[in-house]
Amino acid sequence: GVFIEPRTLNFELPTHGIPEVTFCGRSNVGKSTLVGTLINNSKIVRISKEPGCTQTVNYFGLLYPLNVHKGTEQERVAMYLVDLPGYGFARAHHESIAQWTKAVENYITKRNCTILRRSFLLIDIRHGIKKNDREMMKLLDRRGVSYQLILTKADKLRESEIERVVEDTMRIAVNHPACFPAIHVVSAKHNLGISELFDSIYYTVGLSNGSQYGTDDVVD
Repeated sequence: GVFIEPRTLNFELPTHGIPEVTFCGRSNVGKSTLVGTLINNSKIVRISKEPGCTQTVNYFGLLYPLNVHKGTEQERVAMYLVDLPGYGFARAHHESIAQWTKAVENYITKRNCTILRRSFLLIDIRHGIKKNDREMMKLLDRRGVSYQLILTKADKLRESEIERVVEDTMRIAVNHPACFPAIHVVSAKHNLGISELFDSIYYTVGLSNGSQYGTDDVVD
């Protein structure tokens, strides 16, 4: 993909009405890995075995093909995938944690719902919903931000274990008014559930025939 410097957007979030979906969750839950899989280019996504690698709001664009929409990469963006900093990283400096938390909360609470179509909250399937996740769910509920749960790293559990975690997670999800009542189960490592997740994303933002869209890193 092509990296476009933040200064090309005046170091601000895009304001031209292009739909967005965002990915949030605990540090090391696999957000950046999942985004890299979705855009089919893990090299331009900051992926690390150390939690807390993503420290900024990172934008990735899915592009209209040139035969549909001509122009620069930025002019051809059909939608954005937004990778937010992870929470719950205890070893980070307190000031850094405060800055990341503020960046995430500001993005989620101030983004217009006509632009931010849905937040995807990632949960490590091995650990289930933790205290930090519940706090994020409450924040999204209070702000009326539509969100959906994604259980990551499904390759780490047996099918019977996955079914149990999905049932336990759904019992919690139904008590949260802004939570969309369907759970995605994915494994970026084995490409499990990725196609279904993409279909959900395309439907959410109103794009059809998602396979026609290309990807590029748009703004960090």
